[in-house]
Amino acid sequence: MKISTIAACSLATVSLLGGCSGGGGDDGEDVSYAGLAGEGDGLIARIGDNDVTAAENLPSGSVTYRGVAAYQTGDGDGIESFSDVDILSAIRMDADFATNSLSGRADDFRNQEGDTIPGSLTIQGGIDGNRYEADVGGTLTTDGQATVLRGELGGAIGGPNGELLVGFGEGTATGTTGEVDYQMVAVAER
Repeated sequence: MKISTIAACSLATVSLLGGCSGGGGDDGEDVSYAGLAGEGDGLIARIGDNDVTAAENLPSGSVTYRGVAAYQTGDGDGIESFSDVDILSAIRMDADFATNSLSGRADDFRNQEGDTIPGSLTIQGGIDGNRYEADVGGTLTTDGQATVLRGELGGAIGGPNGELLVGFGEGTATGTTGEVDYQMVAVAER
């Protein structure tokens, strides 16, 4: 299966959480909304026609994937690119292929207006061959109000040697005004 099929399905169905975006601040990358959107679109372009990585070509030991995640509430009409979403963040996922575990964090949230949204999400799950599933949870703060996000993220590891990661997730965001469903797309590389 082509990893771009997973990415295209994720992008075609996602409609992200309003109000923020962020980028890979750990390595001096541009954490502005435009910087994150450009990074996300660039990763989608690099995914291209890569296949899901064959089991014998997966990395051994631990590797770190860094990239961008996008979020949106509601059903939406889908998106054309990462620059069309309301919220972006930097994402880091640490995959340990020896123990089949996955952990990570999403932070540096920014909205399309360029505002920083304080908070972070943790990612914790497992790897099964060239696929992964993880729980996502944490709290973001907008206008002084906390919103708790809980959900699941799943996807595939792709490229000739497992250098790409793509995933789609969904969950609930609960704040003072109630609960809404959200969707999430993540793209990253090592």
